[in-house]
Amino acid sequence: MKYEKLLSFITLTGIVFFGMGLLLFPLDTSKSCVGGINLCINAVFPSLFPFFVTSSMLISTGAISRLADILSPVGKALFGISGKGFSAFLIGILGGYPVGVRTAVQLFEEGHISRKECQRLLLFCNNSGPAFILGVVGVGLLGESRLGVILYTAHILSAILIGFLLHKLSPEQFDLPTPQTVHKDKVSRAQFGFVTSFITSVTSAMGAMANVCGFVIFFGVFVTVLHKSGIINTVSALITAIFGEYLAEKGLLNGIITGFFELTGGISALSGADLYSSMLTSGFLLGWAGLSVHFQAMSFASRAGLKSRGYFVAKLFQGGLSSALLWLYFRLFPMSQGAFSYDYPYYYGLDPEMYAGFLRGNLILTGFFMVLCLILYFSIVFYQKIRYNKDND
Repeated sequence: MKYEKLLSFITLTGIVFFGMGLLLFPLDTSKSCVGGINLCINAVFPSLFPFFVTSSMLISTGAISRLADILSPVGKALFGISGKGFSAFLIGILGGYPVGVRTAVQLFEEGHISRKECQRLLLFCNNSGPAFILGVVGVGLLGESRLGVILYTAHILSAILIGFLLHKLSPEQFDLPTPQTVHKDKVSRAQFGFVTSFITSVTSAMGAMANVCGFVIFFGVFVTVLHKSGIINTVSALITAIFGEYLAEKGLLNGIITGFFELTGGISALSGADLYSSMLTSGFLLGWAGLSVHFQAMSFASRAGLKSRGYFVAKLFQGGLSSALLWLYFRLFPMSQGAFSYDYPYYYGLDPEMYAGFLRGNLILTGFFMVLCLILYFSIVFYQKIRYNKDND
């Protein structure tokens, strides 16, 4: 009861604080809201929507089953999960936040994986995609694609290590779908042709995008209120008083606090810090992902009745592990010092060159996934036709 009362008090205080911020800083919050909408239109939508559609089609057409047959040995060896579960992880590291979580939840809802397996997947399948890290962070902020590759490698390795450690520390055998579920899946695939699957995938992806964009806009406004009210400066001064001047001197403190809530704003706030410190901090923030991304993920998980137990701890651990891997890499291969080369205007539009690189990389990955989806789908149709002909000979 005490915990519930404390949570209710904190929630009420947060709502009152946010409402007062909207009243006291109407111009800044309205600009931030418009910036969030622009960000959704210019970056979030072209980045996630094609992957949402593609992942849904892989599942609804049954192509995910063929992909699972190929990936099953890898999934069992690394994470102790099924091939379909591993496909959700793979789609996530290509599509970015929160594609992996949505795919895992959809697999669970349609009976392809068990609840326990989906709960395990939530701990390490919500990762950033290469288009964001290589295009926005690497080229746009760090000014060098090679650094983006290093960041992405550390980010994915940290997710793989978490999944591997979970498997070794808790080698649980996950339940397989029941025969009734398998039969239902076959009937569903027989009823859903390619056109129907495409229509269903697009409409469901639009609903998912509404969830994601809603959190992006809200947290953009919320972080603006924190900045304008002086809360972030107060917290920065408090942390500096307790832990010393190191983070403040390096220009990292504002980025870390902002990144706790929203990833893009946190990384862009590192502008001006030395390159080595910026890389380690960016690695942590990418692993943590920010509360905005977490609530996007939980919006899908909670809909399916899944719990967030262990999720936030796993993301914090992933951030720390990613930074540790980057530290180890730069100890072995020292880098020349510099600073962030681009001052990203938080939520007020994307630099055209940075956006072009980001969108180009995303379109390449999306095209690859769409081709893979078509090949797998038509291979299933062809295989079923051969079996039908043999059965009727």
